[in-house]
Amino acid sequence: AGPSSAAAAGKGPSWIRGGGGRGRAEGGRHRHIDPITPVEDPAILQPLAEYYGLLPTFPLATQLIARSLETARPKRLYYVSRPLLELLVADEREQLKVIAMGLKVFERQEMKEGDATDASSACSYRIAQEGLPLMLPFITRQRVTLGQADFLTLLKDRVLLMPNSEQLKSQEAGAGAAGGEQQPAAKAVAHHGVKRVPITDPQLLADVEALRHGCVVCELRPSDAVALGLVPTGAEATSALTAYAPMALSAWKGKASLAIMVDKSETTQMIDKIEAAIKRQVAGDAK
Repeated sequence: AGPSSAAAAGKGPSWIRGGGGRGRAEGGRHRHIDPITPVEDPAILQPLAEYYGLLPTFPLATQLIARSLETARPKRLYYVSRPLLELLVADEREQLKVIAMGLKVFERQEMKEGDATDASSACSYRIAQEGLPLMLPFITRQRVTLGQADFLTLLKDRVLLMPNSEQLKSQEAGAGAAGGEQQPAAKAVAHHGVKRVPITDPQLLADVEALRHGCVVCELRPSDAVALGLVPTGAEATSALTAYAPMALSAWKGKASLAIMVDKSETTQMIDKIEAAIKRQVAGDAK
């Protein structure tokens, strides 16, 4: 099920399965179902591996599929387990009618003009939030940790502005100037009636600036997660509810902002979880 020479040469996928006939010249068993094809094109796989620093233990070249014949630029990439993939490939007569399959791990995201400082370093795919728990252990680049306050702000406002780091340093250096009066700090900006708060932590701003433009994984600082009791221990560490629900977000770094790409229903759950943990922490400290 690995990349074939034909696929690498741009001659189409090495196999098509799932019974889907949409877009197939030779037809299929089910006209309105998308066929399943392997993701084999090095032009897709190599940028993914390089941009996210994916560990070689992740089966990037063997266990990703798409639901499209557009092998050069499929909209979504799905991860499938090895046994399921083998079952699929063995179905040469396409007797299986596959409606849905796999876990969405990557989704195509066009880079806005001006966002990319170097087009050659850009990646056309962002990490899908639902695939983040699976992918997180294999990602070594494009990750940034946020403290409790900044993480909550990002969850609630969905966007953090990125002021110029030199201006932020200048504000801090001048805090004691003019008889101890504070220099004007970066202010929240209203955009279409929505408040946007700037990053005020110099270290966080420096960490974000060091990342490439494009998809970024934003994580709650481990020490804060431990202090809030959000890190599972013992038997809880292996439960689906805790082990597979990390405090991490798929986000997008633009030219002047950091914005999350997560459904509001999921961010609401994370906000409730963190705020409940804060209340427990405060109640415990008060005893």
